Amino acid sequence: KMSMADRTQKVLEDLNRNLSIGDSFENDDYDKQKINRPIRTKADYKPEALFVGQVLGAEGFELDDALFLEVIFLHGDRWKMLATPPPIQTHSCYPDEDGVYVFSHPFEFYMTSESISGWPKFIIKVHRLDEFGKIDAISYGSVILPNQPGSFEIE
Repeated sequence: KMSMADRTQKVLEDLNRNLSIGDSFENDDYDKQKINRPIRTKADYKPEALFVGQVLGAEGFELDDALFLEVIFLHGDRWKMLATPPPIQTHSCYPDEDGVYVFSHPFEFYMTSESISGWPKFIIKVHRLDEFGKIDAISYGSVILPNQPGSFEIE
């Protein structure tokens, strides 16, 4: 059996050799094996970005009809989605007494990139649902997502 200090030393050696931690404890013949794994350089690592948030609501529409939003996520060719997100379309809602439409629709995008060129952005389309069930596109806009870590409120 290895002491805790010996295990710690072995883990540090493994990390320096870029091996997984589990390999060193699962195999008693670890030191005798030749493990041929390529050593990764800094150029092998690509920046990753995780965008988590929600589309909170809308205001400034002087309507009594229901609204819903369609949000399209755009990014440059050098960006790659690590998980395919569902499309963003909010539910239809009516304004409250202050004229605010509350959606609170969550989103999450996990990406990697080779370049900051083509930074991700949202294209937002606002649709109106009138009393006859007819849908009209009444507004649209775009917003570039924040390029710094932290919490942001974008209007």
